[in-house]
Amino acid sequence: MEQDYFCPPHVEGRAASKTPNPKGEATITHTPDTAPRWWNTLAFRLAVVINTAAILVLGAFAEIDSRREEAAHMQPEIDRLREEARVLRVAWDQLPDSEQFQAFLDQFCRQMSSAASPGHHIAVFDKEGEIATRAHEHANHALEVRMATSRIADAARFAHDGEPFVSVSVITGDGSMIAVAQSLAPVEQILHAQRISRLASTAILVALIFGVTTVALLVWVRDPLRELVSAVSAVGKRRFDVRVRPSGSRELRYLTHGVNEMIQALEVVEKNRESEMRRAQEIQQALLPHDNRHVDGFDVATVFLPAERIGGDLYDIVNLSDGSTLLAVFDVSGHGVPAALFTALLRTVVRHHAAQNTDLALIAGAMNLALVEVAPSGTFATCLLVRLLPSEGAAEYVSAGHDPAIIVTPGGPPTSLRDGGLVLGVERCVRYKVSRVEVSRGSRIFIFTDGIHEASDDQARLFGRERLTRLLAETNGLSPEQQLNAVVQSAQRFQGHDRFDDDVTLLCAYRK
Repeated sequence: MEQDYFCPPHVEGRAASKTPNPKGEATITHTPDTAPRWWNTLAFRLAVVINTAAILVLGAFAEIDSRREEAAHMQPEIDRLREEARVLRVAWDQLPDSEQFQAFLDQFCRQMSSAASPGHHIAVFDKEGEIATRAHEHANHALEVRMATSRIADAARFAHDGEPFVSVSVITGDGSMIAVAQSLAPVEQILHAQRISRLASTAILVALIFGVTTVALLVWVRDPLRELVSAVSAVGKRRFDVRVRPSGSRELRYLTHGVNEMIQALEVVEKNRESEMRRAQEIQQALLPHDNRHVDGFDVATVFLPAERIGGDLYDIVNLSDGSTLLAVFDVSGHGVPAALFTALLRTVVRHHAAQNTDLALIAGAMNLALVEVAPSGTFATCLLVRLLPSEGAAEYVSAGHDPAIIVTPGGPPTSLRDGGLVLGVERCVRYKVSRVEVSRGSRIFIFTDGIHEASDDQARLFGRERLTRLLAETNGLSPEQQLNAVVQSAQRFQGHDRFDDDVTLLCAYRK
């Protein structure tokens, strides 16, 4: 049968309709809790900055020192060559005979051993750049060409056959040029050895600085920060017994002191909250019926498992004035304290109107109006009202967007009570339909909320209505209490743990 929905005049200031959220809950995106990689840590970055600065400074000093060492080794060679060139210029000017100068030059060059002066070369060039005289002891035509083409200067450096040379030249009184060249290979060998030694010393110093700064950063920065992060993570998991040991730099010790004070304050808040939640749980438990398990013609078994201390599910068993019994199951969007307040409101409305009449459509309309009047936009609820009529072998029901109840009969397949209307709290005026179903002896009416069939395993697969329906048929031979326990245990095994993510409410009405 069908009746008009109980719809008083519109109250000014209240929206006429709301758009529901499918679950009525805030969606929170969680970032994977992963520790930072070693190259992305503060300690590593500080170590890189400090050691890079140290390497640059040490490298600059090493380069300056290397150039100073090079100048210190090169200058004596240049001074020696300069002195030789001056001596030869005096001899050239005083010995007018070229044969006499040649004899003097050969004798001068012969006095220098290869060990004392390796790669030593002397040549005299006329005004046209042609070789006038050379030291035959170490004559090298290709080298003499390089000496001639080198710029006339106090000292010039060049390379010959991959070997470094330095040449000093002077101009004589008749315009000739005397050039004295010397191989720098021995000096380069000494400088190379010194560079290697300096590089090794710098590397050892850098490694020492790196080790010291890394250890210091680990002790003063990384480890204290890890303890702080660990404490904050524990607080996020509602563990308020942790305290952070002060360590590290003064700034981190100051931060540690602040974190410990914060944890202590949160611990007090959490204890107060737990106390209030326990009291709220006691109040919600007191709202549940405790003495109506055996009503006229039916045995009723129930299970109530809130996801938190209190939940957005609730059920009630009400004896009506005509002797029939009303089973009511509510499921408010969300869970926790806000949802529990709205379920208490709906229970009060049901009790108030059920004391005056037995019209399920009128009761459902009154609940809808009450929720529309007080609930904020986006809050809604589902409800299933079932009126047991044992004398007529039947039951009446009204569904406001609730999961269809399932009837299991002896020897027959399970059937669902799919007639229903709009969820509560969306629109002010809704017409609900009261449906009727035959209930033979031995049959069971199974009423539940979506928390049971939306239980999921570690692969996000749902327990599902089909599995639930099949399980009810398989456990039909158990007592109502045993059957409900079997359903709950099966869902817990499926998801791999005992705690449900959503509130779970189950009712089983067995007709004797």
